[in-house]
Amino acid sequence: MSKPVQLLTSIDGIPLAKSSACSFWPLLGLIKGEITPFPFGVFHGMSKPDDNYEHYTPFIKEMDFIMEKGGIDVETSTGEMQRVQIKITAFTAENPAKSASATGTAGHYC
Repeated sequence: MSKPVQLLTSIDGIPLAKSSACSFWPLLGLIKGEITPFPFGVFHGMSKPDDNYEHYTPFIKEMDFIMEKGGIDVETSTGEMQRVQIKITAFTAENPAKSASATGTAGHYC
């Protein structure tokens, strides 16, 4: 079995319009050592969630299942099946309460 694939995940809301509270919440993954992140889920809402991690629940349940199986089976370039383990190394999410009160670098006393 090859060494585990290290997966970093992130979620952050994207407003759809300035005149509306409607937003998308994409869940993005990045395999450590790669450059381009990929979406693995997108949620829609009319307001920010009380807890950003609620969007992670389906993903966490799926990852629990995959880890119990010992990984996922993928086809190699030679046509053979190989089991690949996935190791989640980070969950990151915007924190609405903290970000609303934070002062950026262009703020006071800079």
